[in-house]
Amino acid sequence: MLYYFLKQLSTKWIALLGFMPALYDFLSVYFEWNLKLPIWVTIVFVIGAFFYASYKVFEDEYKKRKDLEKILDGPTSYEITAILIPINFQLEKDYAYIDEIKNKAIQKLKEIKLIQEKSPTSNPGTVTISLESLGLANRLNKTHEEYNRELAVYKAKLEEIIENAESQKITLKETISQWQTQYYFIKFIIENTGIKSDTDIQIKITCSDESIIFERNKFVTYGLDIPNLLPSLPKEPEKPNLVHMLQAPSLFERAETFFPQITPLNALRKLIEIKDKKCSATLGDLHVGDEVDIFKRHLIIKTYVKMPEFNVTIKSKESTRVLHPIVKVKFLEIPIPLFEKEED
Repeated sequence: MLYYFLKQLSTKWIALLGFMPALYDFLSVYFEWNLKLPIWVTIVFVIGAFFYASYKVFEDEYKKRKDLEKILDGPTSYEITAILIPINFQLEKDYAYIDEIKNKAIQKLKEIKLIQEKSPTSNPGTVTISLESLGLANRLNKTHEEYNRELAVYKAKLEEIIENAESQKITLKETISQWQTQYYFIKFIIENTGIKSDTDIQIKITCSDESIIFERNKFVTYGLDIPNLLPSLPKEPEKPNLVHMLQAPSLFERAETFFPQITPLNALRKLIEIKDKKCSATLGDLHVGDEVDIFKRHLIIKTYVKMPEFNVTIKSKESTRVLHPIVKVKFLEIPIPLFEKEED
């Protein structure tokens, strides 16, 4: 060990000592400067070069030891940053929507005319086919009295929309002001700070407080019930019509089928699961120095604290142990609209 140290020291010291003669020769040849330095300058330079060479040998060995400690401790290491972004609820658009519904309700009220009870007649220009000849019967889908009752309810709902428009704006503003202190978009950025590229990186993030993480398209389920704060026009009652007694509404007319948008996983993200206080993902690979958005989709956090905390566990193919990196929390100032289109 001492031999190795002395060898490294002598190599660096001799290299430094050669600097002064080289500089002297350069000045003499190219500038014809015949300088003669005092002996004490030479002595100081030799001693200074010795100590500087000793420091460089120590620095090199220190870096080697740190790299070796990283390898022994594990070649993989990660840093995770949680970025919280304010939500722009676009209050002005909601105000405009309330005014639009109010104006439509006013127009609908003008169009309402209660029909007088009378026998149904065929529309001009239509061909009447006798259903009795087919052994079938016809009937009205509702009586005129039923239609008038439905129309009265419909009219009352329209009047309620017009009357409550301004109070709904006030309630909307107060509610959103409260939501803005509880709900944020959140991104989790992971960076490979180790000394080796890694594959099959299994990441599990758990809220260590009362915070909840969910996907944006589930905002109503987790308390952001915006549709409940906005008015909607009631369905206009259908007028009495002559229908076949065996005729029934089509299944596709009665049922509303919802097809949720499924974000396809790319080659990097093999598995994503998000549920309440826990979210997890498996990344295909991550090179040294690379950083990526773990979930690459709009997530929302509902939190009751200014600085939420998270517990993280990471397992991977190159890890020699389970990693528990600390999550740094950052806040951005520029809000993002709740319904902004997600990037591909």
